[in-house]
Amino acid sequence: MVIAQGVETDPAISGLLSGLRVPLTMQAADLSADYHAVRISTGAAPDPVAGMLPFMMLGVSTTGGAQNLDLQKALALSWTKGDIVLVGAERFLVSYKLDLNPVDFVMRTARVPGQEAEKPAPLPTDLRLALVKLNAIQEIEYAPKMTPDNFRRILGAGRAPTVMDAVGERADETVTVSNMKQVALSLVMYTNDYDDVLPYAQGTHAVQYVTYPYLKNIKAWETRNPNGGEFRFNLAVGGVSMPAFEAPAETPMVYESKAWPDGKRTVGFLDGHVKRVDQEEWKKMQKFLTRWLPASGKPFPLNYGKDWKPAG
Repeated sequence: MVIAQGVETDPAISGLLSGLRVPLTMQAADLSADYHAVRISTGAAPDPVAGMLPFMMLGVSTTGGAQNLDLQKALALSWTKGDIVLVGAERFLVSYKLDLNPVDFVMRTARVPGQEAEKPAPLPTDLRLALVKLNAIQEIEYAPKMTPDNFRRILGAGRAPTVMDAVGERADETVTVSNMKQVALSLVMYTNDYDDVLPYAQGTHAVQYVTYPYLKNIKAWETRNPNGGEFRFNLAVGGVSMPAFEAPAETPMVYESKAWPDGKRTVGFLDGHVKRVDQEEWKKMQKFLTRWLPASGKPFPLNYGKDWKPAG
């Protein structure tokens, strides 16, 4: 157990966030010997990076299972000297975590169909400031064997490959399912904000436009299907109120336009869940691609959002 120690400062919020007293970012190379590796448990939601580590490790190339385990542990750790800062009346433990976005990691390491293998890319070494409210901490577990030098060595040994040779097409399937989950979630969020009415679109481009504020990642609409194709919004459900559907868990909301070589395709349903369905299942869903329920209001204009592109 690590007890928060060190110099207690009393900075103004502006001074704290300016980076003059507490850097907002640092490099793994800058970790000095007085930084300790810890696992911090709070009552907050689980760390999404830690939750996805077992999956992310599928795309990490090391020389053995022990190194895989070391890398998985290293990516989940926080680094602290035990310093405490005051922000208003709240006391925070100053810590740093590897700046690793799980979705970006998966997208970056997925194999792009038709591309030749590239050399493995190094793992990121940026650490980002993470202030942890003291009264929210339930446990701090010290990892004495994880010194800054060991941490840098493990990061150097681990590599995030741009091609998942060991997983091949399965990796593309996983990324495609992940993409559609993001799209389905953005549609659910949009619908919740608009009185439970699905976007009344006359084309998928309009749906991409109106859900972008929720998704903020236009590439999530991309499939890794080696047969090509695209994600399409089910126009038959557009403008319909969610309570009108008798079986939302069986009604497609977004789907792949083409099947994969194994005959399956990815489908996102009205309740937000996503799965790959075979040809027989897809045939049964065809009835849901023709409008059978009345829509409310007026549809978006035919070319609504067609020429839109996200900034940057």
